[in-house]
Amino acid sequence: MTYVDRRTLLYSGGSLAVLFALGGCESLKEAIQNRPRRRDISTLSNTHPIVQAYRDAVAQMKALPNSDPRNWTRQAEIHQNFCPHGNWFFLPWHRAYLLSFERICQSLLGDADFGLPYWNWSCSRKIPAPFWVGGSSLFHSPRTATSSSEASETIVGGDAMDAILNETDFELFASGKAKRLRPILADGPDFQGSTGALENPHNYIHGFVGGTMGSYMSPLDPVFWTHHNVIDYFWFEWNQRGNANTNDPLYTNFDITGQMVDGAGNPVTYRVDSMILAPLLSYQFVPPGPCGLLNFQLVERAWLREFLERGAAIRFEPNTEFEPQRDLRLAVGQPLRARLTIPREAAAMESVDSESRLLLRLDDVAPPADEDFYVQVYVDLGEDEAANPRSPSYAGSFAFFTDPSSHHTTRNYYVSLDSALQKLRAAGRATGEAPVVTLVAVPIEEGREVRNPNLTIGALQPVTIPRRAIPEVDDEGVRIKERRVQ
Repeated sequence: MTYVDRRTLLYSGGSLAVLFALGGCESLKEAIQNRPRRRDISTLSNTHPIVQAYRDAVAQMKALPNSDPRNWTRQAEIHQNFCPHGNWFFLPWHRAYLLSFERICQSLLGDADFGLPYWNWSCSRKIPAPFWVGGSSLFHSPRTATSSSEASETIVGGDAMDAILNETDFELFASGKAKRLRPILADGPDFQGSTGALENPHNYIHGFVGGTMGSYMSPLDPVFWTHHNVIDYFWFEWNQRGNANTNDPLYTNFDITGQMVDGAGNPVTYRVDSMILAPLLSYQFVPPGPCGLLNFQLVERAWLREFLERGAAIRFEPNTEFEPQRDLRLAVGQPLRARLTIPREAAAMESVDSESRLLLRLDDVAPPADEDFYVQVYVDLGEDEAANPRSPSYAGSFAFFTDPSSHHTTRNYYVSLDSALQKLRAAGRATGEAPVVTLVAVPIEEGREVRNPNLTIGALQPVTIPRRAIPEVDDEGVRIKERRVQ
């Protein structure tokens, strides 16, 4: 493969169309066509060349002096000092972070073809075997999970991820609006962000692995990079399904600068709009074996490029006229039942053809110091009914990832309630009265001790938003689903 400096490709100082004006260069076309391939590490043996290369790259980074910005600890400090969570910069920032890391690996290995592997925990819910080999650079301590620990299917399994990938609203999927990587109170309530659906399994896995992974220095554990790589895949797959990112200039024109370096250790600047196209220019995901969820579906490339460049003028404006409940406290094993006043037309939704959606909004959630439990949300769970995610009452889950040592703030969450209401109606269990929402705190792994069992919620409020469907046709009148290459 002819190596092309992807820094030139991915730094966007102007229109992204300029990047493709370079397409006449055959070597550039070849480099894009043969860009590094990212594979599922769960399907690779401990002696597979990709695993060996990853192990070698990590060992070399650990051996670099602290004065070198590519040093293993220096790379983790980037995350500690700058990483965004709970707002819409979460996905593009971590994509840039992964790309920078991958290019460092390529440089140290002398292999421009090296593709960072991902861990598809939706199918392989145990930490992959290569991370448990003693003496290997991929082994890390401390971790709370053991080699036999298995992540909860409820929040990271195939059904859970299908529900997340079926979310059509950008901010509900990719997290809410912000002006900066880490919002401050002076930004105002409209720019405080919210934790999107994809961040919840992300948060959960950090807590599930535990130890260093439960802190903002989590990149010290080599599992981190493979975990975030599958998050990056899920974002790309969500786009391939016809879901548009916002084209708000506050988002697309945001510069990620003064933080990351290229393979030689030189400072590099990325812009969010360039990160949106990165999987088409600088790397590609290889589908895993038979898995159910990651049944990789290719989309006609030219259309996808244009679709990603264009984005959509999306505004997330929930109706917040309904009375909230304030200052709630939740403990593990002690369900909190809150009777919410929900408008009759929202509570009586019968199908996905309704014009509005019903959400539960949770404001100023003060995360626990230790991410050793997550929260399941139920609608009209019977008084004597055990919490069971297979129940039609189950609406969804949310999880936490914060670090008291670096950026411990409250978080805002949304959980969709309309699907649970529809399932209850189909099961003949809808009463027509104001639904009762039940929050149940669940240990992150069965049998794991919960060290800090309490959670406080500033406000719990029902809100409605207009239902946004994936468009059936694109701007040329061609059905989007026909763009897929089966």
